[in-house]
This record gives sequence, C-alpha cells and structure tokens, in this order.
Amino acid sequence: ACDEKDIITLDAQTAHPNLSISEDKKSLKHEAQPQQVPPNPERFDSIVCVLGSEGFSSGKHYWELDVRSSNDWDLGVARKSIQRKGKLSLSPKEGFWALGLNGRDYWAKTDPWTRVMVQKKSKKIGVYLSYQDG
Repeated sequence: ACDEKDIITLDAQTAHPNLSISEDKKSLKHEAQPQQVPPNPERFDSIVCVLGSEGFSSGKHYWELDVRSSNDWDLGVARKSIQRKGKLSLSPKEGFWALGLNGRDYWAKTDPWTRVMVQKKSKKIGVYLSYQDG
C-alpha cells in the first residue's frame, strides 16, 4: 500500500491548446478557444489532454483528483511513449488506461468502453498505480 499521496503537477508543455493550466500547475480549465501556445513536439494536438510532469518507472503510487466541477472528464495513466499528434483514442491499445465521466455515465476507457456503475456522482477520484519495472 502507499503511505502517502503523490503530488502530481501538470506539464503545460504537453497540454492541448484548449487547456489552460493554472500557475501552480495543479488544476486546468477547458477553454472554448485555443490558447496561444508555442509549437512543441510534446504537445497534444487533437485529443484534449495533458500529462503530469511526474513519471513513474516502477513502484506503488497514489494520487487524487477533484472532479466535482465537471461533468465531462477523463483521467488515468499513460505510457511515456504515447502518440501526441493526430487522431487517437484513450485506450490501452494506444497506451492509455483511463476512467471518464460523460454526462452522468462513468466509463472505463477499454476497447470497447465498459460502463462503470456508481451510486452517486464522485467529488474526488483516487488513482492507485502499482507498476513493476518494464
């Protein structure tokens, strides 16, 4: 088990242009219009996504995200080598392991998606990652 929470900060260099990242890099806002951002090979250009600055090569990690202010989100973990340009889907096949809320429905972003039944709308989501080298 994890004794303490990992602190995850958002990597603005990877953020899709429609995401504005807070100054402390701990929250984001989905903007209607794209932000003026410098071109960057690390930046997502089609999927509205951002990565955390922290990477994990092994071990047990836990972090929580406050999702109470949104009815449409996805969160999870991604392989370091994921594609950032062009059309892709949040699926294990593409290197993403994610959970999302779409309106009132929660989905595991498997292929195909798997509906996740919950009793009531979540305020926080905890992510627990246990990863062996490799």
